[in-house]
Amino acid sequence: MERVVSRPGVRRLLLVGALVAADQALKLAVSSRLPLGSQLVLWGDALALAPGVNPGASLGILAGSPLLLAAVSLGGAAWVLLRQPSQGRTPFFWPACLVAAGALSNGLDRLRLGGVLDVAALGGRLAFNLADVALLAGALLGVAAAWRSRNESDEAAG
Repeated sequence: MERVVSRPGVRRLLLVGALVAADQALKLAVSSRLPLGSQLVLWGDALALAPGVNPGASLGILAGSPLLLAAVSLGGAAWVLLRQPSQGRTPFFWPACLVAAGALSNGLDRLRLGGVLDVAALGGRLAFNLADVALLAGALLGVAAAWRSRNESDEAAG
């Protein structure tokens, strides 16, 4: 029996692909113009372009395990993408797309570079990239959607 991908599934794949392409293009644009370890100040001490490879997870955790981190990133992205798409509208569409795209793009960096290519720095300390922003936004939107769904369930039951 042939399985047909639903529209939400196709939209999810297209959106994730576009986000991964945007992140990878931004990383390529910055790293091809600025050497690793350099810095281009954009806004005082607050924001700079500062390409560098982070061999670990957030804050350098598990820096000696790039393949483990790549497997976790890519496995997490696959899990989100391969789940049975919900019929119709779901409050988790955007959170799932953002988290999957961020994990996939950073996972590809880990396979290619042995770490994640960060391209910006906040306050000279917090290094990040577009994939990190997508992951954080997706996580926050997912928590908000779960909270909202729980409250709606409680109201319907009570």
